[in-house]
Amino acid sequence: MLDRIKSLEPTVFENLVYDLMGSSGFENLVWRTPGADGGRDIEGEALCRDLSGFMHAQTWYIECKRYDGTLSWPLIWEKIAFSEASDTDYLLVVTTSTPSPLAETKISEWNNSRKRPQVRVWRGYELERKIQLVPVLQVKYGLVDDPDLRPDAFWPLAEKSMKAILAAKGSLVVPKLTPLYVEYATALSQLLSRRLEDLSTEGKIVVSGFNKDKDNYDWLDVSGLRNSNTFDSFGIRAIISGLRIWAKEGSPIKVEQVSNNKISISVQFKRDPPDSLLDEMKDVCLWSDLEVCLEGLIVIITSRG
Repeated sequence: MLDRIKSLEPTVFENLVYDLMGSSGFENLVWRTPGADGGRDIEGEALCRDLSGFMHAQTWYIECKRYDGTLSWPLIWEKIAFSEASDTDYLLVVTTSTPSPLAETKISEWNNSRKRPQVRVWRGYELERKIQLVPVLQVKYGLVDDPDLRPDAFWPLAEKSMKAILAAKGSLVVPKLTPLYVEYATALSQLLSRRLEDLSTEGKIVVSGFNKDKDNYDWLDVSGLRNSNTFDSFGIRAIISGLRIWAKEGSPIKVEQVSNNKISISVQFKRDPPDSLLDEMKDVCLWSDLEVCLEGLIVIITSRG
């Protein structure tokens, strides 16, 4: 498996690490686009509870290094310096190789001095072991040839689709909600079908691109959006149709371009967005290489493609 991980393109490797961090319990993950800054590839928070029951968030910077050779100390020190200047709690280096002997010694010395950030390393063999515990990532990134893993990998997405169908049936007493749930269930099913097709024919996810004339909904305002090969149309449609269920009846939903890899969605919610809203989108984001966050009442979607 490690050989296959090493063969991934750099951006795909970063996406793999991003997904692995999410499955490891990290919150508020942000994937930094290539060239955005030289300090880290991913940042996130680990929530920890002390003996008094108080919860606090640790800030982590994650650096992804898909290397064959060992990692030098100057390379790691550069990342430590950036993290230290940013007042980060931990720097995690995720690599397909290992630090050099000098780097291992210097990392130990740095950590023993109790300085921040504390440095952690996932070496190649550790990375492989962690991924072996997450079948969905093995399937998504084509790291194994085991068709028996696919049902488990796709089950969360399929379960969401079935729940939307049941919700549509249950909403028959409120007829105005029925088409919303049917539309959401349809979008989820189309996403699931497309990803299965991608893996069967290409062995990986193939981003379809979003065409605002072909992939738009009648009720969606896309006047501020450009056609883009960056965003997966199946993932975008699943997210937006899901958001519509939470929107006030008849209120407009508008999508606007923020940058090449970021769009904003303006939604008038029935009430303040619940915490479960972003959780509802996690599996869609996983299979679309998308990142969703809330900035006030604006939903921000970022492509990790």
